[in-house]
Amino acid sequence: MSKDVIIKFTKVDPDVLAPRAANEGDAGFDICANEVVTIVPLGIAKVNTGISVAIPDGYEIQVRGKSGLALHDGFSIAQGVGTIDSGYRGEIGILVKNMKPYSKTIRKGEMIGQLVLNELPKAVYELVTDLDETQRGAKGFGSTKAAQAEAKDAEVKTE
Repeated sequence: MSKDVIIKFTKVDPDVLAPRAANEGDAGFDICANEVVTIVPLGIAKVNTGISVAIPDGYEIQVRGKSGLALHDGFSIAQGVGTIDSGYRGEIGILVKNMKPYSKTIRKGEMIGQLVLNELPKAVYELVTDLDETQRGAKGFGSTKAAQAEAKDAEVKTE
């Protein structure tokens, strides 16, 4: 069992809700808006949370969307997943996208995302002359679909 990591936080506004897990064992801690923001159709807005955190070295917090907000309200995290680095001490602002074809308003105290703590290994980039070979190699964008088509063609030829 891993040791609990304590994330210290401050409130910009004493009435703002603290990040909290909705259920025992949840990976994410729900975070709420600390202001009223209206987002135009398909628009993006920064929504302040009223919370600042002190993330220990070797960790990050990812800002992720909530499935219910996407499904029922049409809100998502604009960049997919946001990262809060351990050195940042400012107020958390979340980039929210309105996926609806009409304006939507986020109200103060409304849940807008979740915070997920991740431990980060220390990475060091090393310049080398060559990289080891893999089956995929340098095949990039669209390579999975191309490989599936090749496999399907091979099946047809052997039947």
